[in-house]
Amino acid sequence: MPSMTKSTVLPPPIKRGTPAIPPSAPRAPPRPKVSPEVNTRMTGIRMIVMSVPLLAVSSYILYKRMVLGEEQKKQEGFISEDGIPVKFSDVQGDPNQTH
Repeated sequence: MPSMTKSTVLPPPIKRGTPAIPPSAPRAPPRPKVSPEVNTRMTGIRMIVMSVPLLAVSSYILYKRMVLGEEQKKQEGFISEDGIPVKFSDVQGDPNQTH
């Protein structure tokens, strides 16, 4: 009686140096050439779009400090090499001094 197991046929291994996309695959259309004037405008618009979030966040932080009276955050300590938080007030002596 023949066994009922399925045999798995693997595809042939990919040879090195062959392109990942077969030559018969459709390719993306080439990007149109852009004039230098349009490229300059696009660069300016891109810079504006990227700077708006930075301007908004910094303006909001300054508004909270100047109008609402919130204090500036200050560093109160550091994390030691052992991973333990240490406050500056707990440190004895000058931290810049070497022993």
